[in-house]
Amino acid sequence: MTQNDNPWFGGNAASRPLPSTDPFGLAGPAESVLASRNSSAGRTPRGSGAPLVARPIPMHVAFGVLALAAVLSLLTALLGVLTILDLQGRVQNLVGMEPSGAATLYTDDYIDGATIALVFAMVAVAAAFAFGYVTFARGVYQGKHWPRVWASGLAVISLFGLLGGPLVVTIVLLGLVAVALLWLPVSRRYCDYASTR
Repeated sequence: MTQNDNPWFGGNAASRPLPSTDPFGLAGPAESVLASRNSSAGRTPRGSGAPLVARPIPMHVAFGVLALAAVLSLLTALLGVLTILDLQGRVQNLVGMEPSGAATLYTDDYIDGATIALVFAMVAVAAAFAFGYVTFARGVYQGKHWPRVWASGLAVISLFGLLGGPLVVTIVLLGLVAVALLWLPVSRRYCDYASTR
């Protein structure tokens, strides 16, 4: 592919209309059809909004990785809620072993309240992370510049997540992969192109 044929340079020779050889429309049907094909070759339909340059593979992968991170964030919340409920049952069993039953009477409300607060906090944090990943994925899909910049800073902060469990570590690594893909030259060029559309 030469530079003139490459849509990244906007020099597609086929998009230039050919001069008309029949200004009065006296040519036969075959000649007029050929002239109309040559004059409209390489043009995109007006108002179609379809990009002339296809989204590169790293952008597709970054979008998929961020969407997967959002799903895993919700899965983390579900596992966290199940762990909290299991812990609540164990604590209540331990308290129930007290012979007089006074401990159960005084601690049931506190255990229930703590469980509700922990579940709410777990779900809220996971929903915030999932929403963040979905927002970044949408920006990547649209070819915006801001996901690359913001995700770089957030990736540094998220490195503390490497001290967490396997699922949290996986989510952090997915975020780092997405950031690396967004900084590739082909991804940056596509974002430059998409910002002009």
